[in-house]
Amino acid sequence: MMSEKRGICPRCGGEGVVLGNPVIKVGKTRGLRVVVHVCKNCHLVFYEEL
Repeated sequence: MMSEKRGICPRCGGEGVVLGNPVIKVGKTRGLRVVVHVCKNCHLVFYEEL
């Protein structure tokens, strides 16, 4: 589930802190670069597509 605004927690609406930009595997041969965030309020770890 992606949030509508960048870096906003989909659970509580709090501000997210960027953890990094890894490439996650999609299928066997494809990769997708994402931005990983952790929420300051509820500590949910979530990612968003770049």
